[in-house]
Amino acid sequence: MSELGGGRVHGAPAPPAPPPMWGCGPHRAVLNEAKVRLLDDIEVLNSPAKPPHVPRRREGDNKITREVDDLITLLLFLDGNKLLPALPKYMYVSASPDAMPSACLLEGDLNVLLVMLEKMGNNF
Repeated sequence: MSELGGGRVHGAPAPPAPPPMWGCGPHRAVLNEAKVRLLDDIEVLNSPAKPPHVPRRREGDNKITREVDDLITLLLFLDGNKLLPALPKYMYVSASPDAMPSACLLEGDLNVLLVMLEKMGNNF
């Protein structure tokens, strides 16, 4: 069998398609929708604490990273001001429960993270 470009052996099946990335397709819209919902809920709280400025729309490079950063910033603000319990609980549901990660942690689920932490532990 001869080698073709890309290291595939002639006649071998094509490798499986990579999983969809969070930065493309509908995932970007889902993150933005979650952020806008959270911004609206923070507005309704009428808290004396002023929330950080977070734009409703992001444009340009690294949009998905900035969307996630915005969500984390908002959650940190809510947690720091003890406002998390004041959020409406009925609003945070999923349009696609099948796309949600499992809440059940199995033995190997955190193994990758534990290995990374062990490697990093030697560098501090």
